[in-house]
Amino acid sequence: EAQKAEARNLVKQIQEAENDVVVKKLALDYVDNKVNFEGSDDANIDEAILFAKELKANVFSEKQAEAQEKLEAERRSRDIPTEEEVHEAVAEQERLQREVERMVEHVAKMQENMRQASLE
Repeated sequence: EAQKAEARNLVKQIQEAENDVVVKKLALDYVDNKVNFEGSDDANIDEAILFAKELKANVFSEKQAEAQEKLEAERRSRDIPTEEEVHEAVAEQERLQREVERMVEHVAKMQENMRQASLE
């Protein structure tokens, strides 16, 4: 009886492994746009498409992380400011420009007052 249960379990594992191979082959065919829907189990097709999409998302995430790290390393090596640093510098420049404009107006008023005082 124990041998029969072990044999059934082994057969089940083999069937699951074969199904896994079929699903992964279908996923590759799906990615290559060569999927043959005839003779394929709908559940296997759905599982293959889901597997391919998950694999694509994982690859995309990995490549995106690699690209981001490469960009950051290049930025650090070239001492390129971050976007936030650029925005801060632009805001500071705008603040200083407004301050200069106020000072120019103030100096102009002082000059006008001095001119009027000298006329009196």
